Amino acid sequence: MGTPLVIVYHRQPYEEKVVDGRTVLVENKSPNGIVPALKGFFGNVERATWVAWKKAPAGKKGAFEPRITVEDSYGSYEVARLPLDGNQVRQFYHIT
Repeated sequence: MGTPLVIVYHRQPYEEKVVDGRTVLVENKSPNGIVPALKGFFGNVERATWVAWKKAPAGKKGAFEPRITVEDSYGSYEVARLPLDGNQVRQFYHIT
């Protein structure tokens, strides 16, 4: 059994698009290439988890699945999503 890989990055490893009323996951077209570069490690391990934040409504627990399995051109891996509300996102990115 290989060693598991855990990547912690502020962005999720995909983009979410709404198509016909359903949310679908689309491979991320990262402008700086860091997301595809990090996902490139998934092909060398048996188990991988990506940890990132996801915007969620304030005070609404369970607004989305906190852990999902993703299968894309990089392989199959888990994504653990931590909920942040709009105020938390603003504090992280815009308050120094």
